[in-house]
Amino acid sequence: MEGYGYSIWLVPYTNQDILLSLIKQYNDQIHIPHVTIKTNIHYITDAVEYYNDVMKLVGDDISINLLTSPVNFESTYEIDPIKYSWGFMVDIKHKKIRDYIKHPPHLTIGYNNEKDKHQSLELAETEFKCRVGIYSTESLHPSHWFKL
Repeated sequence: MEGYGYSIWLVPYTNQDILLSLIKQYNDQIHIPHVTIKTNIHYITDAVEYYNDVMKLVGDDISINLLTSPVNFESTYEIDPIKYSWGFMVDIKHKKIRDYIKHPPHLTIGYNNEKDKHQSLELAETEFKCRVGIYSTESLHPSHWFKL
């Protein structure tokens, strides 16, 4: 599997312009702001099944809060071809989905090794409403990831 296979994400739809502005500011390649529920799914049929399970559990509309100043992330997933990234730790308001996620929930802003470039970053808005979706994350380039 190249990249992360298929992924189930929470994607903010409120105040998304704030996140996209940060992503554009700190990256050569633009990517979709997201909180990963599950990744490294090898087959689309498995991704659809997992997505359906999540939708039954929580529905499509979930609120999140960004909790911290930006932090650096290192290999978070079983298969993690992009070793360094940074962004915000996240509090997911829906308890059932928090229990479903097997890694620390976070929203990645940057996929690069500039670890200290963002340390003084502060956001005016930290609450976002998100929708659940299935995404192709098969590419090693975040700008090539897309919703199915």
